[in-house]
Amino acid sequence: GQILDTRSKRNLTEERMSKLTAIDFASLPLKDAIVWKTGTGARRIAVFSDPNCGYCQRFEQDLAKVKDLTVYTFLLPV
Repeated sequence: GQILDTRSKRNLTEERMSKLTAIDFASLPLKDAIVWKTGTGARRIAVFSDPNCGYCQRFEQDLAKVKDLTVYTFLLPV
């Protein structure tokens, strides 16, 4: 379940899960990723994608519409 702080109206479970599941972007092996960018590429995102997944393909099409984005795609066939 969720643990909520009723005085500050904070979700303590969500905050803790965010800390536990956070990954340092610099620790990713970016040299092993497929990289593409739009515009200046100022914003960066890492995507774990299955090349045969229809949802992944649609997501990548949506990402192509975002301006000033660098996408690091790590292939993860399921």
